[in-house]
Amino acid sequence: MDSFSEWVNTADHPCFQEWGSLAVELGASWDSFRRVDKDVIVQDLVKGGIPILAARDMTVIASKEIQRNQAPMAIFWDLENMPIPTEASGRDIVTSLKSILAPLGDLIQFRGYASIGLNHIPQEKRSDLQLSGCHLVDCPHHGRKEVADKMIIVDAMQFAFQHPDVATLCLITGDSDYAYLLATLQRPQWRTIVISRGTMQSMLHVNCDMKMRWETDILQPIYSGVSGTPGTEEEISTEPTGRWASLFRPLSADEGWKDDVELLRTVIKQQGQNHGTLAPLKSLVGNILRNTNPARFPQRINIQGFLARAIAEGVVVEKGEKQYKTLCLPMHANHSSTSPLMPLAKMLPAKFEQFPLKVVDMARATPFIVLLRRAHCPPGETPPSKAYVQSSSEWLFYMFASYRIALEAVASHRWLCQGTLVDIRQIEEIPLATAVRSSSREGNVSCSVCSAMIADSFATEDASGRFYCSVECQEFTKYSPARVKKGILEGYDDIYVPHDILDKKMLDRKAWIEQRKDEMERLAEEKVRQKQEEAKRLDCLVRAIRIEELPLVKAKYEEMIRTDRAQYEHEIEQEIEKAQRAKVQWDSDKRDKERLSVHSVFDWMEDFESTVLAGRQLNHEALCAEAEAEAIVEAVKAKIERARKRKQNEARRLSEEEEAKRRQEEEQRRNKEEARREREAKEEERRREVARMAEDRERNDRQSDRGQRSLRALDYVPPSRRGQGAGEEDSRFGKGWRVSRWRPK
Repeated sequence: MDSFSEWVNTADHPCFQEWGSLAVELGASWDSFRRVDKDVIVQDLVKGGIPILAARDMTVIASKEIQRNQAPMAIFWDLENMPIPTEASGRDIVTSLKSILAPLGDLIQFRGYASIGLNHIPQEKRSDLQLSGCHLVDCPHHGRKEVADKMIIVDAMQFAFQHPDVATLCLITGDSDYAYLLATLQRPQWRTIVISRGTMQSMLHVNCDMKMRWETDILQPIYSGVSGTPGTEEEISTEPTGRWASLFRPLSADEGWKDDVELLRTVIKQQGQNHGTLAPLKSLVGNILRNTNPARFPQRINIQGFLARAIAEGVVVEKGEKQYKTLCLPMHANHSSTSPLMPLAKMLPAKFEQFPLKVVDMARATPFIVLLRRAHCPPGETPPSKAYVQSSSEWLFYMFASYRIALEAVASHRWLCQGTLVDIRQIEEIPLATAVRSSSREGNVSCSVCSAMIADSFATEDASGRFYCSVECQEFTKYSPARVKKGILEGYDDIYVPHDILDKKMLDRKAWIEQRKDEMERLAEEKVRQKQEEAKRLDCLVRAIRIEELPLVKAKYEEMIRTDRAQYEHEIEQEIEKAQRAKVQWDSDKRDKERLSVHSVFDWMEDFESTVLAGRQLNHEALCAEAEAEAIVEAVKAKIERARKRKQNEARRLSEEEEAKRRQEEEQRRNKEEARREREAKEEERRREVARMAEDRERNDRQSDRGQRSLRALDYVPPSRRGQGAGEEDSRFGKGWRVSRWRPK
């Protein structure tokens, strides 16, 4: 976690930008905002000169930042994608990760994902990871793909949902498949950190809050600490040496520059999508760069240097002035949306007489006005939250307290760009005596109604150039003389003021104005006197300081002369000693050469060299013969190994063919058995159908026989023989059968 003063310098909150330096001067720190009673913190800030509303906002923001840096943190390590280097131990890697990520949250989960069966991690390293607090999660593949990735995604989402208020998630991977997970976790209460190797991968890092490099941020401190012996300068070296130098290659300056440029372009594009402009504010881009990669940009000066170089080399284009500077890509430099959101206009698009009176009254506190025609305002749109809104028959007036607030409102409500932004204090065509520019002139004027003399800084002037000491006097000009004599105010018929009382009120106001004038003159003289005294005191103080500092400056100069002279003499002595040592060495070499020449050593030098070369040639031939013999042995061994592998492959092939043949026969036998069962089932169904049909036929025959017997029992009588008996009514079924006939009642 950064110190409180460093965090205040990079904070993007308006209250800290305005009052943060004062809070640091008062001795505020992170411990000051960790107290439970927040009212005491606010009172301390108010006593130091900070307004109470700003003090409350600063307390709330700092408390949330402390809570964010103490949030529960989980680390998810994809060991299959980011394995441990061969010469590094798991204990050192885990220790480095914990120390680097400690200021960013409270670590409660540390998990590493890999398939144990694939032997990605040796047993010794697995033991180091387990003993160091890293929980290893086995991810058996068994024909499946991306098992570890899916498990990490599920565990990360579960951890985030278990801590909905605030949490920090760190992913150690280089796989871009996690980009959608990071986009989903882009919430204010969740902070995401990505640790990957090599240069930047835009798809993986575009949605993370912070990124780190595996080689430079995690491994390099480990390799730097193990080189050299304790107590030597090599121990604190920042570059790996010895056997560690070959383990990794840190990013060069050119690669780091390309990485940072890609990050800058990604940030500008993302901010353009979020805010609807191709040129975000330069200060906003700098804050995002530092929050995303604090290892690369630890201080504000690093951000300033990087952006200055990017602008000089044409990576981005800078527009605007002062705190309203913007950055855009070169391809968008000529686009209309990259120009300053709304430059200040020098002329009003409407006549000043069309301004409502409320606009003039509020112009002191809110001088920046956006004039927008009613037809250009989209229906249903809500006005900016920090705007004071007034309207006329044709225009809408959105008034803001500062230029920054006006630009923020235009950035969030793009339809305001169709209007005109003006600073009403700088418009020359507005009458001089309005409430907006009342403090820009000096002198006294006379009221056109009561003839009172008043300073023109407090007077009000209408379009015809007449001055008024108050709003009441200005209102009197709208009434007819008859109504003024009667003392009746037009528009307020229920109020009656006699004319003599009205004259008395005007005289009292004139006396008050004279008294106020004397008081203002006295205050002005007092202010001038105080300024003169302050200037005199400052002049005396400067003279005293210069008189006191003169001996110190002289002594410092003399000390510098003595130091330079001593250093120069020391360098001369070193050069003399060096020349003496060279002369002694030259004399010694000369004497040695003379002694060798006496014994004719140089005459036999060629024979000695030829003898040495002949010996080296013999040694070389022996070594070549030995290497050739070893190569023959290795070739024979390789031939035998290939023959053995061919035999094993042939045996494996035969066993696979037998197994395939056996499975085929088993499949055929199973198919025959299923066909036999189907035939038996069909035969059984056919027999049941035949039996059922026989039963149906037999039942039909029995019913037919029963019907014939009943007909014979009825003794059917033909119609020609019916009715031959007397006294009985015959039917077709013979005598004794009475036919019942239905008769209506």
